[in-house]
Amino acid sequence: SISLLQSRQNPHNRPAQMARLNLFWALGACIGPFFVLKGAASYGPSTVLFSVAVVFALLGLVSLVLLPLAKAPPAASFRATFSKGSAPLLLLCLVPLAVGIESSTGSWLATYSTRALHDLHMTITTVTCFWAGMLLSRAIQSYRSMASISAKWILRLQPAWILAGLLLILIAPASLWSLLGAAMLGIGAGPMYPLLIALFLNFGEGGNIVFVLGGVGAAFFPWLTGLVSTW
Repeated sequence: SISLLQSRQNPHNRPAQMARLNLFWALGACIGPFFVLKGAASYGPSTVLFSVAVVFALLGLVSLVLLPLAKAPPAASFRATFSKGSAPLLLLCLVPLAVGIESSTGSWLATYSTRALHDLHMTITTVTCFWAGMLLSRAIQSYRSMASISAKWILRLQPAWILAGLLLILIAPASLWSLLGAAMLGIGAGPMYPLLIALFLNFGEGGNIVFVLGGVGAAFFPWLTGLVSTW
């Protein structure tokens, strides 16, 4: 809903706005584990989880009071949005892949780092390097000039960058090189989903199917990664 609100208010700056939203999401994912680790060590996991739940509940109540309700234009149906064939089928395939890579990589890196006999702090650092890479790439993409320049290159070059980071982790799993590989994975994956959201919403709000497709990728790919990893 926040993505749709920002899209309506900034139609001429949509790629940078989507990157900015996902930038803050990556920031929370980057710093959150360290707070949870410290808090669980001092107060216990259940206390930390309860505190997080209370914070989210309070934020929800505050948002009801402070956030203005945007007047929604009539949303185009999925059929109307794509009836002219203007949204390539490739986009429909890329969205679950992009989100699936994000969601499965974070959990897989933690498991892989543990199997490489890293201690807990090294494991969390590896995952945090992944989110820090996403944070960096989305920070760059959140500038309007960079978003417009880089848009046509991201979907072409970032998959190769992701592959390079993955190979570095596989070649040197028990060394500091794995941290660089995790950061490269984050840098490669970071710009893709915000850009895909912006591209879909360019076709109208019938393009909010992008969020459904993203949810499919987030649910399916971690499960598939677990199956393959266990095998």
